[in-house]
Formats: sequence, C-alpha cells, structure tokens
Amino acid sequence: MEKFFINTSQIINNNIIIKNEDAKHIAKVLRKKVNDEIYVTDEEKNTYLCKIILFKDHDVVCEISGKLNINTESNIDITLFQCIAKYDKMDYIFQKATEIGVKQIYPVVSNRVVVKLDDKTMTKKVDRWNKIVYEASKQSQRTIIPNVENIIFLKDICNLCTNYDIILLAYEQDNTNLKEILKKCKKNEFKNIGIIIGPEGGFDISEVELLKCDKIVPVSLGKRILRTETASLALLSNIFYELEDI
Repeated sequence: MEKFFINTSQIINNNIIIKNEDAKHIAKVLRKKVNDEIYVTDEEKNTYLCKIILFKDHDVVCEISGKLNINTESNIDITLFQCIAKYDKMDYIFQKATEIGVKQIYPVVSNRVVVKLDDKTMTKKVDRWNKIVYEASKQSQRTIIPNVENIIFLKDICNLCTNYDIILLAYEQDNTNLKEILKKCKKNEFKNIGIIIGPEGGFDISEVELLKCDKIVPVSLGKRILRTETASLALLSNIFYELEDI
C-alpha cells in the first residue's frame, strides 16, 4: 500500500488533507478513487490507515480508519558523509541509502571532487536530493524522512565528531578489518555512527591526516576497490546487518 508524509497541521478532527504534489500523485499518477486506502505518517512518527473520501480542488481528503503500531526505523542512527560524485551517481546513492535506512546525509566537497558548484547550484542540488530522499522514504515505507543537509567541506566533519560514537572512514589504503571494528561497535553498544565515503578519485593522504581524531577510524572494505556508489551502500549494509535489531 502506498505511503505519504504529512505535517500534523494537516490533521483536522478525524480527517487528513493531503496537498500539493502528493495530492496530484494520488489523483493523476496512482489514479486512486474514493474508498481506496493509503498509509499516512505525520512528523511525530504516527502512522495511520486512511480511506480516501473526497477529491476537492487540488487536495485529497482522507478519513482516518485507525492508528497503526508501525515503526520501520532502525535502532542505529547512521549519518552518511558522501563526497560529491559525478553525473547522476548522487541521486542513486541517496535513493538507495534512504531505502537501506540512513538517517541523515551530508554532501561533502573534498580535494578530488570534480563537480564544481556555485551557491545557486548548491541550493538546487540539495533541494533535488531532498526530493529524491522523500520519494525513496515513501517507497520504502520509512517512518521518517532522512534530511539532506547543506553541502560541507571535508574538514568540517571534524567539528561534528562529538555528535557520534564513532565515524568510519572508508579508505582503500587502510587494512583495518571492518568486522573487528563492528564487533567493537556492538560490544560498546554504539548507536550513533557516521560513515565517510570519498569521491571517484578517493582521498589523498593529506585528507586522511586531516581527519585524524579519536572518533574517526579508517577502515578497509575488502581486497577490491569499490566505486563510490558501491562503497557507500556496501558499508551501510554491513553496519545494519551487524548492529541492527531485526
């Protein structure tokens, strides 16, 4: 069943008013009809089973049939620090990272990022990525919508270290065993984890030195060199497999 997100202000008595692009999607793309049912989740993570009762102007009016005990979120909060990649790779990474369960995403500029963005382009890119994450959240039945933050520079991650139990830096020249690090995370019950993924050209040694602090741990993702879009999803999948309560 299709899922949509709303603000609590859209709940009026026992009805929910769905507006804008979501209303258009329900009416024009999904071609839903009166009495069809959908899931709706508000910003407080409450999920409702709703029945469509009216198409009014550009809105869709639903009646709440019941409140559901559904929470699709992980017990692990993961933030992805993803260096900006070329073409549509970022769209793919953000979509799949959302499906897997990431909670927050920072696009990052590092030395070997070849994409050049001015302030106007940055704003458009972040808006686009948030829309992709929103659609992926609906598709994957998330309880929350991960937030794509404003673009930062690699050095800025050091200022955010205190927000995390550990930050894993995927670095192909490191031989630290990921399995052992994840065992440590499990033993210490780390719940707030960051991961840093480089661009197509990877990190240079000066950047790895720049990121040296107690919370940031370089790790190897194996014997083979992975593309940036593969590395992010591989690391996310391993973390959730090892640490998430299923």
